[in-house]
Amino acid sequence: MTTRNRNKGQRKRNSIESSGSHPPERTLRLTRDPFGVTRSCPPLLVFTTPVASLLLSPPSRRGARSVRLHPELRDFSVSHWGNPWLSSNSARWSHVPEPARLMVADWLKLELIHDFFDRLAEDGSSDTRRLKFWQGYHKYIDDMYFALGPRAAGNRGGDFKELRRKMEGRLLILDPAGLPGNNAFIMSMGDYVVVEFGVKGNACFIFRRSDLPFALSGRVAGDGTALKHASHVERLLHFDRGGRRWERIFEAGLARLLTVRLTRDRGDGVSPGRNVAPSVQRGNTAAGSPAPLPPAEIEPEFSMRSLERFSAVRRLRIHDHTQIGGNLWVVTDDTDTGAKRQLQAWGFTYRPGRGWWRGRR
Repeated sequence: MTTRNRNKGQRKRNSIESSGSHPPERTLRLTRDPFGVTRSCPPLLVFTTPVASLLLSPPSRRGARSVRLHPELRDFSVSHWGNPWLSSNSARWSHVPEPARLMVADWLKLELIHDFFDRLAEDGSSDTRRLKFWQGYHKYIDDMYFALGPRAAGNRGGDFKELRRKMEGRLLILDPAGLPGNNAFIMSMGDYVVVEFGVKGNACFIFRRSDLPFALSGRVAGDGTALKHASHVERLLHFDRGGRRWERIFEAGLARLLTVRLTRDRGDGVSPGRNVAPSVQRGNTAAGSPAPLPPAEIEPEFSMRSLERFSAVRRLRIHDHTQIGGNLWVVTDDTDTGAKRQLQAWGFTYRPGRGWWRGRR
């Protein structure tokens, strides 16, 4: 084939692509390449779906989830293939490597957390403490739902329409909402579900996932019949007290329940993705004991509910013989410093070879 014919064929192919007659494919304009795939190409390129899929396949020497956030690539992939963590979209994401899908899921979670606290909460841009705190836990959120009150659900503005589109598949109606401007952010994290509200003054409630007093579909009440139900295992307040910032108190509560403890950057934020205990995300049950509890996190008051929660987190067995005149036993040795301090605070005594015991309740 002559050079003239080759150039003519290339112009024809370019004409077909630029005319939009490539039916199944949408285009993405990128000004930078996060993976170095097109480093030798011109600075402004038009990428079709297969090329975007290639861009989401990072070099083997680099972990996909360590790649820096790329908003254009995130927005393109989500608009084209849908929410990456919804099972209903799994077929559309099948051509993307699993690490890359998880990376985009993390990017989307960060954006949705920002959208809630910036647009749907009273905090807005004036108070970013809640935003920064929950963004630090984004890698440990398995799923998230958004219950919108009357004002956000009924807003016909373009920004709110786009916001609801991004939350599609995970939208609920908050009814009653308490106040028209109230909304709720519901996070599934391991075996627990965390509920935050948009209007300030509301506590953060944590429930067992297996015993939720509400359904994650349709309408959900923002009162004591559902999102504030008395069956919660934790009720955390956004108030600094006793010289401790509320973020540290929340971290302690999450560490007890989820065996997740994040190391902190300098300042008030947390460093997302770093933990010193088994991750709750995606069923990670790797061996290892949770980090010892600091003295401030020891629960002084004993109750069976607290013991059951404590034992579930640390995967300990309980033998309750109190109904037949015996003792209450927790089966573990005395090498776990955190468990040892807590059990001693609750009045348990260690017996070598058998575990920790205390008398009748």
